[in-house]
Amino acid sequence: MPIQTTYSTAKMQFAKLWNEVINNQEVVIISKRGTEDVAMISASELSELLETRHLLRPATSRKRLPQTSERAESPKGKRRTPVKKETKDTEAGYREMANDEFREAEASAWAGNNQRQKA
Repeated sequence: MPIQTTYSTAKMQFAKLWNEVINNQEVVIISKRGTEDVAMISASELSELLETRHLLRPATSRKRLPQTSERAESPKGKRRTPVKKETKDTEAGYREMANDEFREAEASAWAGNNQRQKA
Protein backbone atom coordinates (compact mmCIF):
# COMPACT_ATOMS: atom_id res chain seq x y z
CA MET A 1 0.00 0.00 0.00
CA PRO A 2 1.50 3.37 -0.96
CA ILE A 3 2.35 6.01 1.61
CA GLN A 4 -0.06 8.97 1.39
CA THR A 5 1.11 12.43 2.45
CA THR A 6 0.54 16.10 1.79
CA TYR A 7 2.90 18.46 0.01
CA SER A 8 3.69 20.33 3.23
CA THR A 9 4.46 17.13 5.16
CA ALA A 10 6.52 15.77 2.27
CA LYS A 11 8.68 18.93 2.33
CA MET A 12 9.34 18.52 6.04
CA GLN A 13 9.98 14.76 5.84
CA PHE A 14 11.63 14.55 2.42
CA ALA A 15 14.73 12.63 3.57
CA LYS A 16 12.59 10.07 5.44
CA LEU A 17 10.30 9.58 2.43
CA TRP A 18 13.31 9.32 0.14
CA ASN A 19 14.73 6.51 2.28
CA GLU A 20 11.38 4.68 2.31
CA VAL A 21 11.27 4.80 -1.49
CA ILE A 22 14.86 3.66 -1.96
CA ASN A 23 15.28 1.17 0.88
CA ASN A 24 11.79 -0.36 1.05
CA GLN A 25 10.60 0.09 -2.55
CA GLU A 26 7.66 2.14 -1.25
CA VAL A 27 5.57 4.43 -3.43
CA VAL A 28 4.75 7.82 -1.93
CA ILE A 29 1.64 9.66 -3.12
CA ILE A 30 1.91 13.41 -2.50
CA SER A 31 -1.22 15.54 -2.69
CA LYS A 32 -1.51 19.31 -2.86
CA ARG A 33 -4.74 21.24 -2.75
CA GLY A 34 -5.95 22.32 -6.19
CA THR A 35 -3.51 20.13 -8.16
CA GLU A 36 -3.18 16.56 -9.30
CA ASP A 37 -1.46 14.07 -6.96
CA VAL A 38 2.07 12.96 -7.81
CA ALA A 39 3.91 9.75 -7.01
CA MET A 40 7.48 9.38 -5.82
CA ILE A 41 9.09 6.09 -6.89
CA SER A 42 12.67 4.94 -7.41
CA ALA A 43 14.23 5.59 -10.80
CA SER A 44 14.86 1.86 -11.31
CA GLU A 45 11.18 1.09 -10.70
CA LEU A 46 10.15 3.85 -13.10
CA SER A 47 12.51 2.44 -15.72
CA GLU A 48 10.98 -1.03 -15.32
CA LEU A 49 7.45 0.37 -15.60
CA LEU A 50 8.31 2.31 -18.75
CA GLU A 51 9.94 -0.74 -20.32
CA THR A 52 6.92 -2.88 -19.49
CA ARG A 53 4.58 -0.26 -20.97
CA HIS A 54 6.69 -0.17 -24.11
CA LEU A 55 6.61 -3.96 -24.46
CA LEU A 56 2.87 -4.13 -23.96
CA ARG A 57 1.93 -1.21 -26.21
CA PRO A 58 1.90 -2.82 -29.69
CA ALA A 59 -0.93 -5.26 -30.26
CA THR A 60 1.48 -7.86 -31.60
CA SER A 61 3.52 -7.81 -28.42
CA ARG A 62 0.40 -8.23 -26.31
CA LYS A 63 -0.52 -11.28 -28.37
CA ARG A 64 2.99 -12.78 -28.26
CA LEU A 65 3.63 -12.27 -24.55
CA PRO A 66 1.54 -15.24 -23.31
CA GLN A 67 3.14 -17.52 -25.92
CA THR A 68 6.61 -16.41 -24.87
CA SER A 69 5.78 -17.07 -21.21
CA GLU A 70 4.48 -20.54 -22.03
CA ARG A 71 7.64 -21.40 -23.96
CA ALA A 72 9.89 -20.10 -21.20
CA GLU A 73 8.07 -22.19 -18.61
CA SER A 74 7.81 -25.36 -20.72
CA PRO A 75 9.90 -28.41 -19.79
CA LYS A 76 13.21 -28.77 -21.62
CA GLY A 77 12.13 -31.96 -23.37
CA LYS A 78 9.01 -30.37 -24.82
CA ARG A 79 9.20 -29.58 -28.51
CA ARG A 80 9.08 -25.88 -29.27
CA THR A 81 8.03 -24.12 -32.43
CA PRO A 82 11.15 -23.46 -34.55
CA VAL A 83 12.03 -19.93 -35.55
CA LYS A 84 11.11 -19.32 -39.17
CA LYS A 85 14.23 -19.10 -41.33
CA GLU A 86 14.51 -16.58 -44.10
CA THR A 87 13.63 -17.83 -47.54
CA LYS A 88 16.01 -17.85 -50.46
CA ASP A 89 14.00 -15.01 -52.00
CA THR A 90 14.61 -12.85 -48.94
CA GLU A 91 18.32 -13.66 -48.94
CA ALA A 92 18.52 -12.83 -52.65
CA GLY A 93 16.75 -9.55 -51.93
CA TYR A 94 19.33 -8.69 -49.28
CA ARG A 95 22.18 -9.46 -51.69
CA GLU A 96 20.54 -7.31 -54.38
CA MET A 97 20.12 -4.40 -51.94
CA ALA A 98 23.78 -4.68 -50.91
CA ASN A 99 24.87 -4.73 -54.57
CA ASP A 100 22.75 -1.64 -55.31
CA GLU A 101 24.29 0.21 -52.36
CA PHE A 102 27.78 -0.80 -53.54
CA ARG A 103 27.04 0.43 -57.08
CA GLU A 104 25.74 3.76 -55.74
CA ALA A 105 28.83 4.25 -53.58
CA GLU A 106 31.11 3.32 -56.48
CA ALA A 107 29.31 5.76 -58.83
CA SER A 108 29.49 8.51 -56.23
CA ALA A 109 33.22 7.95 -55.73
CA TRP A 110 33.79 7.90 -59.49
CA ALA A 111 31.88 11.17 -59.91
CA GLY A 112 33.90 12.74 -57.09
CA ASN A 113 37.19 11.69 -58.72
CA ASN A 114 36.13 13.16 -62.07
CA GLN A 115 35.17 16.46 -60.44
CA ARG A 116 38.57 16.70 -58.73
CA GLN A 117 40.41 15.95 -61.98
CA LYS A 118 38.52 18.74 -63.81
CA ALA A 119 39.35 21.29 -61.10
